[in-house]
Amino acid sequence: MQPYSPLTGFTARPARTSDDALLAALWTRCDQDAGLSSTYDAATLHTLFTTPGFEAATSSQIVFDAAGNCVASASVWDFDEVPALIPLRVPIRRHLLRSALADSLITWSVERSKQALARCPEDIDVVLVIWARQGYAEREALLEKHGFTVTRTFYTMRIHMTEPPAVPPLPTGFTLRAWRYPEELLPFCATMQAAFQDHWGNTSISVEQVAEEFDHEIRTSPGFDHSLVYVVVDEATGTLAGTMVCKNETSYDTTVSHVDDVGVLRDYRGMGIATAMLRHAFAEFWRRGRPTVALNVDATNLTGALRLYERAGMAVYNVNRGWQYLLQKGTRSIINQ
Repeated sequence: MQPYSPLTGFTARPARTSDDALLAALWTRCDQDAGLSSTYDAATLHTLFTTPGFEAATSSQIVFDAAGNCVASASVWDFDEVPALIPLRVPIRRHLLRSALADSLITWSVERSKQALARCPEDIDVVLVIWARQGYAEREALLEKHGFTVTRTFYTMRIHMTEPPAVPPLPTGFTLRAWRYPEELLPFCATMQAAFQDHWGNTSISVEQVAEEFDHEIRTSPGFDHSLVYVVVDEATGTLAGTMVCKNETSYDTTVSHVDDVGVLRDYRGMGIATAMLRHAFAEFWRRGRPTVALNVDATNLTGALRLYERAGMAVYNVNRGWQYLLQKGTRSIINQ
């Protein structure tokens, strides 16, 4: 593959570990261009760009205009052992989305992704995915122009509490508690992985990889709060029946708390465990003086998560759509649909 060469008037290079603040500012401006009130910090970008397996030197580009302003970047996240679903992150300032520069970055991202095909069986589908806020016309037009099509919709849901939330009890024989780190890292991740096996985009990566990435996030995120990571235990067997990861604030808004993941094993669903976990999180955030809580959910989630969140009083705040590009057409797919 030829090195990326930006158009006249621009310069480009791969991202460096010293670019955390630069990238945070770019991501913030690009989200604000889309009508969001996001504010990313350098620590968040450091955690992301130092994810185990990701090689910024060969998988990313940062673009500067003639005045030295950072105006775009691109990164390809293809480090899974079998990268059947490859996320692309290509933030571009709004005034450049209809330009040849934007075309060149999308083209580079697709061409760079083809390197992953050497690690994929020839008979499987290999798909690229990139996200865009619904209704962001310039970004949607760019993706459509390059052959991407909408295949999934995700909601950001929020609740703003005005009184302490009611917390239903767990079923008899179950206990909710904070997890025990590091001894429960692997069983926690195994439960989380199993709970999300029905969800779109799951490619059954190893529990060890999930644990490595989660442990990296813990170790590189300033102020990671272990008291907001929960398990529900089946007292009769000691099985972790459910898991939940919460954050005191989101990576893009310090005024909003977040439920990153809440999952229950298939055999334990329909017992009210997920509702009790979610309500427990709401109550804890209320106790901390943080009444606004958000989470993300697949609009067509087959586990009933959307209905669960609506019943808990959450409402849609933002809509993102997943745009996909078929990099390799096979006779089967290992991506959960």
